[in-house]
Amino acid sequence: MRNLLLTEVLPAAGVQAEVCALDIDRLKGADELFVCNSVMGVLGVSEIAGPGIPPPHSATDLIRKQLARMYPCFTV
Repeated sequence: MRNLLLTEVLPAAGVQAEVCALDIDRLKGADELFVCNSVMGVLGVSEIAGPGIPPPHSATDLIRKQLARMYPCFTV
């Protein structure tokens, strides 16, 4: 799923992404986080190591919708 998102879905949605290592403080300070896998597709993260991450952002919704358009098995 990660490769699919990076090579097809995100470019089709006009979203730029980069793979990099982040420490917990950077994760907690993120505007948005999501996790992905081949079974569930894309899911917004609402909490990590305690409260502090806001609810899923509209960009995650955009990515989920683009994934569903390209691959209907991931319909939102």
